[in-house]
Amino acid sequence: MKKIGALLVIIGILCFCVVCVIINGNLDKNYFVDTTKVEGQKIENSQYKTFEYDNNFNYDYVKSHSLENKMKIIFPLFDNMDKDDISGTEFYKSFIKNDINVTAMVIQNSDFSLNQYIDDVIKSYDDDAYEKYNYSASKNSILISGIKSSYLKINYVIKENAVEDEASLYNEEFYIFIQTDYKEFVEIKYSITGKKLTDELLTKIINNITVERNAANFLVSEVVNNQLVGTLYNIKTENTNENYSLTFKVSNSKYEEIENENNTTNYTTFKSKSDNFIVVVELTNYFNQDIKEFIEDEKIYSYLNTESYDVQDYLNSIIFINNKEFQNFSFNYKENNQIKYFNMYVNLIDNNVIYIITIKSSDIIEANEIEDFFEYTYS
Repeated sequence: MKKIGALLVIIGILCFCVVCVIINGNLDKNYFVDTTKVEGQKIENSQYKTFEYDNNFNYDYVKSHSLENKMKIIFPLFDNMDKDDISGTEFYKSFIKNDINVTAMVIQNSDFSLNQYIDDVIKSYDDDAYEKYNYSASKNSILISGIKSSYLKINYVIKENAVEDEASLYNEEFYIFIQTDYKEFVEIKYSITGKKLTDELLTKIINNITVERNAANFLVSEVVNNQLVGTLYNIKTENTNENYSLTFKVSNSKYEEIENENNTTNYTTFKSKSDNFIVVVELTNYFNQDIKEFIEDEKIYSYLNTESYDVQDYLNSIIFINNKEFQNFSFNYKENNQIKYFNMYVNLIDNNVIYIITIKSSDIIEANEIEDFFEYTYS
């Protein structure tokens, strides 16, 4: 009898474990998207066809800024989609095929909770550009790879005078929100024009999103013959399936590449081993505008327009280094009541991309002190 009792206890424990696995598995995968309960205005969409997709997915990713968890968020794409972004980073990506668009972006330093952020997304459709809209959302948080997430589907009609093609008046958008870190979300959005997205397809999409921890890379160089060799990439705007690439070689005895939350495929950070200053190199898309205007609006605006920095001795000049023309932006500013020095060197590669070297330091650093960074090969 004792043996039978012990056997029953063991069987009971095993059954309990199996049930727990099933429950936890259902929480994390294989849940069904239900967008049948709609809030908002009624929209007649019976005349629109459903979007059919039976092929296998392709995949791409964005990464969290967090150096603590280094999450890589992998999401599905429909086949033959073209990359449609110009950022060249791993924090924002966009893809397009006919009337379908997929975007994924990391929203950093958000002061909102996940629910507040979703509410704000919904409110953004309460706009004069839209004739009608309605929405459905996951009532409770779901888990994607064990991480708190939610989904939201928006159906909307654009005002007739806003588009030429009648079919494009009706649109559907499906959002997935993943809270990757404190005050950080990843937003993945699937948009379609003139057709409907079924719950079956949306279920397939959301169950094919995964999050990998400690998988994101925040360094781009490697040591080769006592040099740190690395390549920066950015998207070619005239051909979205190709990249610009710029390869640098800097002394491993003078510099170390350091992990920075903003390091990505077109941007990385170095630290001087002896003088304790920071050098950032970046390959950035550029669109035939005045470089001075671009830099002042996009790169140093906060310095020039924030009183607490107290910028002094601001100078913009043209200099030549190793037969290359650079625009130099330099000034000093206050940070934590200490004087800091800022130097930025900008080289126009062609009409669509620029190479930027930025130095922040406690002392004045001359161009010849960072000469390694002015030597590069480009294609």
